[in-house]
Amino acid sequence: MNEKITAPRRQPMQKRARAKREAILAAARQLIEKQGLEAVTCIRVADMAQVPVGSVYSYFPNNVAIIEALADAWLTDLREQFSVVEQRNLQAESWHVVFAELLEIVYGDPANPEGRKLAMALTKALDFYPELQHLRRHHGNSMSQILANLLKAAGSPWPADRLQRLARFGYELIGGLDNYLALEDVDRSEALAWIYQSLTPLIADCLTPKQGD
Repeated sequence: MNEKITAPRRQPMQKRARAKREAILAAARQLIEKQGLEAVTCIRVADMAQVPVGSVYSYFPNNVAIIEALADAWLTDLREQFSVVEQRNLQAESWHVVFAELLEIVYGDPANPEGRKLAMALTKALDFYPELQHLRRHHGNSMSQILANLLKAAGSPWPADRLQRLARFGYELIGGLDNYLALEDVDRSEALAWIYQSLTPLIADCLTPKQGD
């Protein structure tokens, strides 16, 4: 009696499509880290991913769409990491330590500037491509809300509207640091120390109850 041969189960089409899309994005990330943002063209991405260029176009109409997908994933990951911190019992922690942790989430290890090549390139892309402005606006609004929530969770007695303004100010100040870090011969550790020293008095002020509060 012949044994019944069972054909290997095919990977669902949707799963295969996701895997191919991720492979294309992974190739684009490699290009940015090795050659910079300008290297991201559909032809080069296809070559790096070892897929036909038509496969790239089936997921992304142009190189800006590829960069947009990378930027969206990067910003979403940042917000998720901040939200995890937001869920902790922040009143039981030193806000100095928490703030340093948040800066490390955004800027990584100051001793490893190579690890931020992708983030710096995507930050540049957010400024350069008009198609990506919606990502910048959404991220700015979302991060400001998360930062305000963090300050409230840490015990700030300030009203919500004032915390929102401080959170947005802090977000924009930290964002401006990217422009400085993009310059040549910048000491990243020194720059991060300066941003920390600039914001810690503001944070201390909003976390300190005033007489009559």
